[in-house]
Amino acid sequence: MATVSSSLLGRNLYVPAVQVTVEGAPLPATVAHSIREVIVDERIDAPGSFSLQVHDPGMRLMDPNNGIFTEGRKATIRLGYLGQMETLIEGEITALEPNFPQDGAPALTVRGFDFLHRLTRGAVTRVFSGLTLAQIFQKIASEMGLVGKADSVSDLDKTVEYLAQSNVSNLDFLQERAGRLGLALWVENRTLRLGRRTATPGREPITLAWGKTLGSFQPRLTTAGQVEEVVVRAWDPVRGREIVGRARRNDLLTAALSSSGRQQAARGSGGRSQTAAIDRPVFSQAEADAMAAAVLSDITDSLITGSGSSIGRTEIRAGADINLTGVGRFSGTYQVVETTHTFGAGGYQTTFEVRKRIV
Repeated sequence: MATVSSSLLGRNLYVPAVQVTVEGAPLPATVAHSIREVIVDERIDAPGSFSLQVHDPGMRLMDPNNGIFTEGRKATIRLGYLGQMETLIEGEITALEPNFPQDGAPALTVRGFDFLHRLTRGAVTRVFSGLTLAQIFQKIASEMGLVGKADSVSDLDKTVEYLAQSNVSNLDFLQERAGRLGLALWVENRTLRLGRRTATPGREPITLAWGKTLGSFQPRLTTAGQVEEVVVRAWDPVRGREIVGRARRNDLLTAALSSSGRQQAARGSGGRSQTAAIDRPVFSQAEADAMAAAVLSDITDSLITGSGSSIGRTEIRAGADINLTGVGRFSGTYQVVETTHTFGAGGYQTTFEVRKRIV
């Protein structure tokens, strides 16, 4: 097996490789050899997507009777290096884009999404009653033909007497409920997950060093929009009293700023750097506190962000942690929020968007 030496990783790398299967069957060799480019995109807050660019001089692949690249069919893409490939996305073909150039042979671009996209189709109006959030989640997952797997979180086991889904998609509805509890919603192949998105169990965060394994990195620190405290206010009609949830900036976040940056973030209207969330219904003190913490976390996530690139690394996945070194005060652990894996004439490359882990 041929290998190429790579000083970037300090070890021999196998030749970059891609494998595509449709409805569980590998592509015929002639079709596999016609692939010009494969791109897999992942985001932590939206369905992942893929695209295949295929040379199709005889226009056979765009023929619906060939049974390969047909809208609605299931596709799986594995990327990596010969002998060490990993499944990056499993989903459904949703679009076909032929290209008939003025000069040259026709080509076909095949596009699709992972199974989270099923939750984006259509808007639903209905009421859930007498169910826990975990049961509601399982019901929606089953409706979408997916297996639901929720983390063991006490708030998910609380029964709700009345919960309306008011003309919104299943994705927007579940993400809104998850966000209230500081949870995330994502898919792993055909499993719909609800919980706290962390690194893959048993896999240590990879380290990328600038000038070695980190090809480029453009970080950004901004204090715009940062506050010292988030307050959630609501009214409890049963007990006839106000519900107030609070979340304050912690010491780790404060230490991430310079002294002048801390002073800047502490200034606000009325002498207080505070924001209030009052446009969301809240039904308990615990929910108000969780919502305040979630809002503060969203604000904090924008403090230090960045974009970078490296040679192709299948470990760089949306939701995973990576350690970036050699970049001064911006060194540290970051969460990947978006990643693009590209396989083509230039080999296998990975680009990514990150936010620094502070709290």
